[in-house]
Amino acid sequence: RLLLNTGAAVTYLPYLLKLRRTRLARTDTACDAVFFTDRISIETIPDSVRAEFPRIECVRMAQYMSLTAEDCRFLRELRRKTPFRFYFNLKNMLKIAMVSGVLQMYAPKAVIAYWEASPTTSVATMYCQAHGVEHIGIMHGDRDFSLQLTFFRYSRYYVWDTDYRDLLLSLRCEPTQFHVELPEAVRLPGYDAGCEKQYDYTFYLNGESEASLRRASRVCKLLNEQGARIAVRPHPSETGFSYETFFPSADIHWGSEMSLDQSLSITRYAIGKYSTVLYQAMVVGVPVVIDDYSIPGMYENLQENYFVPLKRPHRRVTELLPQLKEEDKTA
Repeated sequence: RLLLNTGAAVTYLPYLLKLRRTRLARTDTACDAVFFTDRISIETIPDSVRAEFPRIECVRMAQYMSLTAEDCRFLRELRRKTPFRFYFNLKNMLKIAMVSGVLQMYAPKAVIAYWEASPTTSVATMYCQAHGVEHIGIMHGDRDFSLQLTFFRYSRYYVWDTDYRDLLLSLRCEPTQFHVELPEAVRLPGYDAGCEKQYDYTFYLNGESEASLRRASRVCKLLNEQGARIAVRPHPSETGFSYETFFPSADIHWGSEMSLDQSLSITRYAIGKYSTVLYQAMVVGVPVVIDDYSIPGMYENLQENYFVPLKRPHRRVTELLPQLKEEDKTA
């Protein structure tokens, strides 16, 4: 914390001067809302929001950044209230510069984002509403009990179901902001329930280490010995492992080659630890097996942290393969 605050104290003024000198011209693009996105598809925005704001411009985080004289007065007032929180003030300045940049460029009616885990979210909401713009938040992945999510406030925030709303209310987020709606990206409209099942189990990997892959490989081997057909789908952001080495008897399905809709359509069961895919599988009716073996203690930790898929019907890997528990006891 000391290093962050020291670095922020040193860099605040240079960034302020640079952003204050940056000038952005209004574009000719007709726009109802701006969506801040990096890798997240527009289908993550609920249908009702996309209908309300039919012309949505997608921009990358920090693609446009600028500060007006009015912005500087706004930031000065924030600094007055939190004079020694240099890192917090630096993050506020950068967030306001991003929002101000798109307001200058597009003059939208709403700003749509998914940065609820940032401590600057409520400040961005205050800033947007002061400019007559709605700040709309969307859930873009599974959530559990995390202090990063405490107290945030948007003009409105869309959750996938009431369990997520209750989770965020327990974290003391402002209650009137919540709306419940499943977006297209979670509903998976391309899922085909009548498709021939080519695999008995598909492993949806996420947050892997070499140790967890070795244990997942053991699960795969035992299921193969029972005659099961196995597929493995690595997380798109994890490309540093040789999955063919860990899973020699399984088919590897890369996200660039097969959509999630297709993957779930051709498997009987979805296996994962804490991936958003588990919730999506439940939505489309694919039975879920929670991997409580690859990372010891994770299942119990997820129970304590209100992981919503655990509240729904599911099986556990150690129920399918009880010998795994015995192996751990004798190891």
